Amino acid sequence: MSEILLNTLVEKAEQHHKRLDEIEQSIKLLPDYSDDVENMKKEVAILQTNVNGIHFPKDEINELSNQLKISIATLKRPITNEHHHHHYIPKAIFLAAGLFVFVCLLSIGWYHTAQNLEQYKANDTKYRYLKLRGGAGLQAILYLADSVYFANSNLRDSVITGELRTQREIEILEQIENKAQDIKSLKQKISH
Repeated sequence: MSEILLNTLVEKAEQHHKRLDEIEQSIKLLPDYSDDVENMKKEVAILQTNVNGIHFPKDEINELSNQLKISIATLKRPITNEHHHHHYIPKAIFLAAGLFVFVCLLSIGWYHTAQNLEQYKANDTKYRYLKLRGGAGLQAILYLADSVYFANSNLRDSVITGELRTQREIEILEQIENKAQDIKSLKQKISH
């Protein structure tokens, strides 16, 4: 058994020896970077002297820090500006609105006046037509109406009152007629 162990050890040692030879060969094939490494060492040394030569501005940093503290404190207490907005309407707009309302009211008044004038003209024409074409009996009634109108200044009020009374009488008669029809319809319903 020791022979087997010895053979395996020898085989392994030979394999390692071959592997080491291969590694040595590959190392020999690699280019030599020793000059580059030396140059890099020199550059690092120069860089280190440059970095050591840099002066860190402690005083300026301290001053900047103090100014930042003051600025932060100021920003924590902002200045409050109060703006009051006053909206106003110019007097010209009020004047224009007033004139517009005035013109509208004036136009409405002219319109109603024109309507009343047309009504008076129509009534005058009708009256004159009846006076011109009416018979002797109609002319006597018109003359009587004229004389009553001139003698009694309250004629217009009494005519309006009479018209209202007549209108109420007509409405009452219509209601009576409607009630009578309702009674008839109820009697017919009862008799059926």
